[in-house]
Amino acid sequence: MITAHRGASHDAPENTLAAFRLAWDQHA
Repeated sequence: MITAHRGASHDAPENTLAAFRLAWDQHA
């Protein structure tokens, strides 16, 4: 599985654990 999250790049660097956590917290 390949996952990526770029939706909150102003709050977290793209494709990092921080971005995944932020996406999870925001129910993205």
